[in-house]
Order: sequence, then C-alpha cells, then structure tokens
Amino acid sequence: MQTQHLIIAAGSALGLLLMAYFIRKGILRALARSYARGLDERNSLHSLRIEALNSDIADLNRLHRADQNRLAELTRQARVIRATPFLKSDHLTLLEIATTLRLAKDTWDAFPGTEAYRVKAINQAHFVGALAYRLLDSISSAAALNTFEQNKSHKVDEPGVTLQPGVAA
Repeated sequence: MQTQHLIIAAGSALGLLLMAYFIRKGILRALARSYARGLDERNSLHSLRIEALNSDIADLNRLHRADQNRLAELTRQARVIRATPFLKSDHLTLLEIATTLRLAKDTWDAFPGTEAYRVKAINQAHFVGALAYRLLDSISSAAALNTFEQNKSHKVDEPGVTLQPGVAA
C-alpha cells in the first residue's frame, strides 16, 4: 500500500468514526428533547388531573356541608317534636269504639235485611281497630323519642309517657 492509500483509509476511518459520533450525539439530543417534551406533557396532564380532583373535593365538601346543615335542621325539628297530641286514653277509646261496632254487627245479625249495616259496621270496626294500633305506634314512637332526648340531655326529672294497660299518659 502506498502512502496515499493509507492516508485515504485513515481519513475514511476517521470520517466514519466522526460521522458515527455525530449521529450518536444527534440521536441522544433528539431523545433528550422528546423525553423532556413527554415529561412536560405528562406534568401538564397530571396538573389537570390534580385540578379536577381538587374541584371534586371542593364540590364534595360543599355537598357535605349542605348535608350537615340539613341534618342539623332535621335534628332541631326532631327536638321540637317531643310529644304526640294523642294519649293512651285515645287509643283505649278507639278500641272501645271498635268493640261497640262489632257488637252492633252481632246485633244486626239477628235481624233480616240489615246486611248493608252489618258490612258497614264490621268494615268500620276493622278500620277503627287499625287506626287504634297506628295511634298506639305513634304514642310509642313519641315516648321513645322523649326518653331518648331525656337520656341524651341527662334530664331524669321529667317522666316519659308510659304505655301500661289501664294507665292513661
């Protein structure tokens, strides 16, 4: 080989090495740029997500406060409703009315032509009996509410409504 061939081979080898170096450097620069762009895009997406989550939290806090206010209002209303206007004697009176209506039905059984009155009396007796037990449930609920409120406020000097047979509240 002659000197000129060696110079050309060395120059070509050096050129190939420099070309590989600069191509590698360009690829690394492009990768770094795309990585930074992807990182910025991801950070902006996460920022949007965080803003949306903060907005959801604020909305849920607002709803929670509204629910707390409604619950406080219902609690105030429940404290106001401490008793029922009905008494145990009202329940007993309704039961006596139902018994009287059943007796009227039994009386009309003996007379022919009073079927309409018998049906009406027994239907009203059933209705009055059901009404009496709904009234008893209302009285019991009020008594339970009063007892709960008394225990809650530690007031033991106020007697609650008792529902023992034969004792009027």
